Amino acid sequence: MKKFILPAVVLLMGAGAALATNSSKSARLVETGYRFDPSAAIKCIATPQTCQPSGVAVCTWNDGTTNHNLSRKVNDTMCGVQLFKP
Repeated sequence: MKKFILPAVVLLMGAGAALATNSSKSARLVETGYRFDPSAAIKCIATPQTCQPSGVAVCTWNDGTTNHNLSRKVNDTMCGVQLFKP
């Protein structure tokens, strides 16, 4: 009986660790969307909208008057890769 318990415990711990790692990776796929404003001093501006790097529908945010397509921030003066709705 003891010979069976130790391998079973090790197997269950490994499976649990694999699931925990996988769930933490999927949580990181959601990120803040940034809009580009060419007239502002800081051109890549954060929005409250969360987006993801892959998908079908483009991630957008409305500031009350205009819909903005959201991207990933490269630096203060440049936005990069297009983001998608989660």
